[in-house]
Amino acid sequence: MPRLVLDTNTIISGLLWDGNEATLLRKAEQGAITICTSQDIMIEVASVLQRAKFSDAISRTNITQAMLLAKVILLSDVITPNITIHECRDPEDNKFLECAQAADADYIVSGDTDLLSLQAYHGIPIITTGKALTLLQ
Repeated sequence: MPRLVLDTNTIISGLLWDGNEATLLRKAEQGAITICTSQDIMIEVASVLQRAKFSDAISRTNITQAMLLAKVILLSDVITPNITIHECRDPEDNKFLECAQAADADYIVSGDTDLLSLQAYHGIPIITTGKALTLLQ
């Protein structure tokens, strides 16, 4: 089963809106993929979900922020990376590389230009959600 690390924006988009990101989360629910995440990633997701700009989208889900986080955790293999990486232009993005390497992930899925500019890390392709869905068909 393919192992994917999803960046924060991919996770939040999948939780709050219908689209490619939500399709990836449904694939995890169906057991077609494994989402790999870490405590650092989930802390960032929790922090971003608290931003005022997401309050309307969260209220439309009829689910609390805590329940949205729990959904991701239940769908995921939560990894504890034992490495520290300093490869990204944006240091905040290193957590995704750390998780992917520790999880032996098949892909890192992101729309972030800093991550996508790397193209791959230690043989792990960094791809968009659309590309991930194409590869997973």
